[in-house]
Amino acid sequence: MPLRFVLIAAGLFIACLAVAIVAWMVGSEFYILAPSYRHMIHRPPTHPIAVVLLFVFIAALYLYSEHYALVFFSCVLGGLALGSLVGFAVFSWTPTWAQWALTAVMSVETVYCWNNRCYFDY
Repeated sequence: MPLRFVLIAAGLFIACLAVAIVAWMVGSEFYILAPSYRHMIHRPPTHPIAVVLLFVFIAALYLYSEHYALVFFSCVLGGLALGSLVGFAVFSWTPTWAQWALTAVMSVETVYCWNNRCYFDY
């Protein structure tokens, strides 16, 4: 795997983690659309520590398989993007600056990594 790709992907991942940590520090919130036990979907918001733990899980999954980590990362991005729409439309939850920033950074990383997936082992 080329060093340039690793540095850019790691930098974008650290930026995602930084957005989640800063949101945690300032008391902002996220909403990731995910199933729950009691309802069809859980209600907003999702605490930023849950997002940080998802990123830790993705980093651990990356050590096992880069491809599976990218697939799971893309699923988290989908949940985050759908959370903005469903949270606003169903629960009248207004997406925060952290939600928009994390969605933007995760989108950039997802597009970059999928475009360079020839470096991943399957």
